[in-house]
Amino acid sequence: MKKFLWSLSIVSILGLASCGGGSSDEAKALLQKILNLVGIPQSIVVNICQDENRDGICGVTELQAEVSINKGDTVATIWNKITNTAEGRYLLETYDATLPLLLELQNTGSEHYTDKFTIPFNGLAPTEDEKDLSILQAMVDAGYLTANDISAVKEMDNREEFYEVLLKDFEINLNTLKEKELSSPRAVLANLGEMAEELKEAGIDGELPRKIDACEDDDNCIEEAMENTIIDEAEAEGIQDNETKELKRLLVGKTLYLSEPLGEKDYFNKLEFNSEGTLVTDTYLLEENSQRTYPINLEINRFTSLDTENYNIFLKVNRDYILFDAYQSAGTADGQSRLYFDKDKAEAYYSESVDSNAIATTEPASVEIEDRLKPLIAGKTYYITACDTENPHVEKLDFATNNKLTISWEEDGETKNRLFDYTTDYSTLTLFYEGNSTVVTSFSNVQEEQEKLIFEEGVFFQNQSDADNNLNELGCLGYYIDKTQRKIWEFEHAGFEMTYDESAPTIGGTVITSPYTTSGSNSNEIDAVKYCEGLKIGDYDDWDVPSLDDLQNINKDIFQDNELFWSSTKVDENKIYTINITNGIEEKSAKSEKHLIRCVRDGI
Repeated sequence: MKKFLWSLSIVSILGLASCGGGSSDEAKALLQKILNLVGIPQSIVVNICQDENRDGICGVTELQAEVSINKGDTVATIWNKITNTAEGRYLLETYDATLPLLLELQNTGSEHYTDKFTIPFNGLAPTEDEKDLSILQAMVDAGYLTANDISAVKEMDNREEFYEVLLKDFEINLNTLKEKELSSPRAVLANLGEMAEELKEAGIDGELPRKIDACEDDDNCIEEAMENTIIDEAEAEGIQDNETKELKRLLVGKTLYLSEPLGEKDYFNKLEFNSEGTLVTDTYLLEENSQRTYPINLEINRFTSLDTENYNIFLKVNRDYILFDAYQSAGTADGQSRLYFDKDKAEAYYSESVDSNAIATTEPASVEIEDRLKPLIAGKTYYITACDTENPHVEKLDFATNNKLTISWEEDGETKNRLFDYTTDYSTLTLFYEGNSTVVTSFSNVQEEQEKLIFEEGVFFQNQSDADNNLNELGCLGYYIDKTQRKIWEFEHAGFEMTYDESAPTIGGTVITSPYTTSGSNSNEIDAVKYCEGLKIGDYDDWDVPSLDDLQNINKDIFQDNELFWSSTKVDENKIYTINITNGIEEKSAKSEKHLIRCVRDGI
């Protein structure tokens, strides 16, 4: 096996570009960032881009020979200027390094998979100066592994051999999932998740690197150490089932909005899916009295109209819309379709695409696309009451204008601090660990109401009861509101595993407050059912163990727990279904086993 490490630096140029012809204060600097391509040969790189519109597709189809930045260039003309120079280095020039990144690859010489595929990555946090682009880092960004999980790999003697086998197995798995009719973007995500799970079981954080290094120059030994990263038939069928469940979760019983401008015919439609996922009522909003209902089939990644046999292939979902490739019944490609969750956002996309300020639909709507959130956040101070049973206290949140957040509080006579980075995007506030691209949490549709911040979806801050502060208030970190699922979730789970068995002893006479900070002996004194029955967060004390369906449909962008959680769905009198929230794998667990619990209640 060839001994060299595929590592390539991708460097941006620091410069200035005029932004609309204003004063020098209005000019924006192009940021200098370094991306390290690790474990992937340069010869198979087709493109690297920032995914500004979050559609999972690079706007530039191939790398250019050089980059020139001119005064007067706009964000639209600069953000995707990524190119391969004569020195074999990539240049990334951007005003916003936090945008997601896409690495587009095609290994035409592969024995296993020769189609083009794209691996997604998080963007860089405001304080990050560099980032690795590797299959392992993609697993970390997707929440399947942690940075600590992969740290031992960086110290391996056989790191090059490890990455070579990892890429080969990744391509084998893509071919397997293609045969199972997964779309390429969905196959990539499923592949990352399944391989990450196998790597964790093999001990990626220590045991596996030691085992591979012990192989020395024995290639067969390394292959055997990593053999479980290849997806077998049973695992592939399980992924198929999970994809069908995910498609149904997104569509069944939902009302979505098709925004498809500038085609042969402009479409702005309301699609109402019935609760069985067998019919859809399609209302064309650009004309009155234009509606039809037709039968559909939802299977794996395919949404098929049974009357016309036209179909859509599920590509990806983001916070605003579901993206599909559309096909006519004969298999002729018919462009892409976006199904928006929110009608206003669908209209905004349509209006922007047709260069019009508004469109006339048969339903009233308003469009708001300006970043109205930034003035509510930057330079402001808010307060929350921390949910800490051992040290109840008020925390001060200082949002600096340079996208830094400092949270401070008093503890044992000392001032404590936590540092975060933050971004605002129209009406979404996202927090990052300082100097890290890992998202802590995101808040959608944030608004100010009577000197408090409120939001439709995200981690809820219970209003602070102490009004004497007479300051802007957020309140106590407590629960997560999911307006799509119409559920309210316990945000911080108990932090320890417990049995399900309803007959287990409980903590008598005590109201349990989340997060349940005491583990130790108390972890043996309470079961999942009694924990939820006794839970009180804010004004709510009617919490339940979630059903398997609830957990299957939980927002995986917020909850990335790669461990088994109890459901309330029974297998029989002795066993209960448990599920890994990150990868969706279900197990049948005895009530006496110990697993985590996250309680839920009906809401909204």
